[in-house]
Amino acid sequence: MAELRLSLTRRLSALTLISACSAVAGCGAIGAPALPFKPEEATVQNVRSAVKSSFISCRELASRYQLLHDSLDPSLHAVVTWNIDLLQDADRLDAVPTAQRGNFHCVPLVVKDNIHVAGMQSTGGVLALSGGGVSTDAEVVLRLRTAGALILGKTNMPDFALDGTGTQSSYGGQTLNPYNRALTVYGSSGGTAAALGASLGIVGLGTDTYGSLIQPASANGLVALRPTQGLI
Repeated sequence: MAELRLSLTRRLSALTLISACSAVAGCGAIGAPALPFKPEEATVQNVRSAVKSSFISCRELASRYQLLHDSLDPSLHAVVTWNIDLLQDADRLDAVPTAQRGNFHCVPLVVKDNIHVAGMQSTGGVLALSGGGVSTDAEVVLRLRTAGALILGKTNMPDFALDGTGTQSSYGGQTLNPYNRALTVYGSSGGTAAALGASLGIVGLGTDTYGSLIQPASANGLVALRPTQGLI
């Protein structure tokens, strides 16, 4: 399923988790201008407008998220696998003619580590399952990638998604809350939620059996969208 970050009129991020404001930048006014462009508090529409007007390239945008990840994630453990081909992917998106660009062109996406992304491993949070990458995208990832999404990396989750009270895994360790390190991020999509709360992406995919989207959303200033099976 998916996790979108959405500040109602401001933001469409996927847990289709959705966020009202980030722990990094705090809440700004709805509709406030996004210039100069910064990844903190950026929305899908901000990205589309900035890229379309050539205010920023996909490569520059990717580089800014890379810097944000490098400075914040070591203390959060939200992202367990970063996309080593990120800048090449951004260059490929920059080369797409304007008329052929999809609705998610260059929108930064994070994906829970039980959803396949081609070329990246899917551990399900389990150390024993880490290793080589998978060869194909999950259908939801393929559709978002076709729409132009820029995949930043894979997010932490409890082993086999079997814990809703927190996000700690044998592979990725303990994910901490970007607002307050003493508070839980819940689970099992807590890695995606923490990444979005810290502005380490605009859209994030998660999965839900019972409360695995809603609980992490409640702990990280997000709104969760739980679509019917096969839809986002």
